[in-house]
Amino acid sequence: MGRRPRWQRGQQPQFPDEFPVMSHPDPQNTAVMGRSPIQIARAKKQAEIITNLTQRFTAFPYPVYLFGSFATGLFHGYSDVDLVILAPKDQYKTSYSLAYDQLSGMAMPYDILVCSSLNELDESIRSSLQVLHTPRHQTMSESQRGISLIELMIALLIGAFFLGGVLQIFANTKQTYRMQEALSRLQENGRHAMEFISRDVRMAGYFGCLSGSFNPANIENALNDQANFAWNLSNPVIGHDNVANTFALVNAVVPGTDVIATYRMSDNPIPLISPFNNSAQMFVHADFNADCPATQATTCHEGEILMVTDCRQGTIFQTTNTTNVGGGSGVNVVHSANNTFTPGNDTPPVFDRNYGPGSEIARISTFVYYIRLNPAGEPSLYRSRLATSSNRTNALSAEELVEGIENLQIIYGVDTGTDGAPDYFVPASGVTAANWANVVAVRVSLLVRTPANNIAPSPVAYTYNGATPTPADRRLRRVFTSTIALRNRLD
Repeated sequence: MGRRPRWQRGQQPQFPDEFPVMSHPDPQNTAVMGRSPIQIARAKKQAEIITNLTQRFTAFPYPVYLFGSFATGLFHGYSDVDLVILAPKDQYKTSYSLAYDQLSGMAMPYDILVCSSLNELDESIRSSLQVLHTPRHQTMSESQRGISLIELMIALLIGAFFLGGVLQIFANTKQTYRMQEALSRLQENGRHAMEFISRDVRMAGYFGCLSGSFNPANIENALNDQANFAWNLSNPVIGHDNVANTFALVNAVVPGTDVIATYRMSDNPIPLISPFNNSAQMFVHADFNADCPATQATTCHEGEILMVTDCRQGTIFQTTNTTNVGGGSGVNVVHSANNTFTPGNDTPPVFDRNYGPGSEIARISTFVYYIRLNPAGEPSLYRSRLATSSNRTNALSAEELVEGIENLQIIYGVDTGTDGAPDYFVPASGVTAANWANVVAVRVSLLVRTPANNIAPSPVAYTYNGATPTPADRRLRRVFTSTIALRNRLD
């Protein structure tokens, strides 16, 4: 069993001076141990005991030091072991118990001292200590060589937590950016689409100085196909309500949407010059060919459908030839009955009306607005305009204006009096043939959607044209509505 140590704190242990201190005794080293056979025998015994102790304390959790006769290589007629254990103060009892277990069965007396650090021992005692066992995981040098698996897992967990937070912030920021970008694109598309329609609706019925006193009876149509939708100027606007995809006037209209057509002269008329007559030709200012390439100065307007007005009346015809006259001071516009052009002029080509000074001539501008699927399968606002091909054929030519326009609904303001203000609004199906000439305002409603499909986290319901459907996709939608006055129908 253990016994109290032979020394007291603060006292110098007493050992004979004639025996040197040996930290690592070697029984074969007689030069160090001395020449006495007794010393050699003692050294061998000391080595056996130290080896035995080292084996017993290999897995001990605390540092263990050897002190006393074995540390100094001395025997005083008895064999004993003094051990110093470094352990935390709250582990004193545990370390005592563990040390007793390690020394059980050892046929020699021993003393055990437990302290929290070597600083608690006097310098003289510490100098006599021999390291017997130091756990690897408690040494400062070993702890600085790396981290344990648990520490690594905790670090990875904390890193993953912060990384997840950063990724979440990034995802939210990206989604917010995508939504803002989609809304900006939606607003831009809706604004441009409404601007295109508004401009042509406002200008509908512009026929030069004839506009303010417009009367369909004052317009003469000298074309062969006078009733054709593309150049029938009987009314400034014509609408079609909830058309089918088999609508004949323009191709591939999205079913259930509306169609509106506007008619007018182009906004850059050219004045007539002398001589004035009603024959198959008339003379206009040289600016008529100002927009023609030099190689096509006399052919670029051939086949175009034009209109001439003098503030009281107007005539629609097709140009068959243009030539420069008077040293380039004017242009001779010929409108003969050349039936090789489409639609061609009626026979005889002589107008029923005469046009004198102050008369103007300009191209006919017909625009038809409708909804159609573009090549990518997305609904878009399309416009078909009257155009002349290279073979002098006139027809409506389609062009895509703005994508993302899902629906177009239009109602028309009809003036039943003479004040130029609409008395009621009805869809195209509610406007009689006689009342199209009395339409003074148009109310346009566009349903615009984002091009991307996955903007909203879930389908977003919207209200349009009296209904509130919930779509199958996750697009955002907005409704744009504007009431447009026909300027040339106002007094």
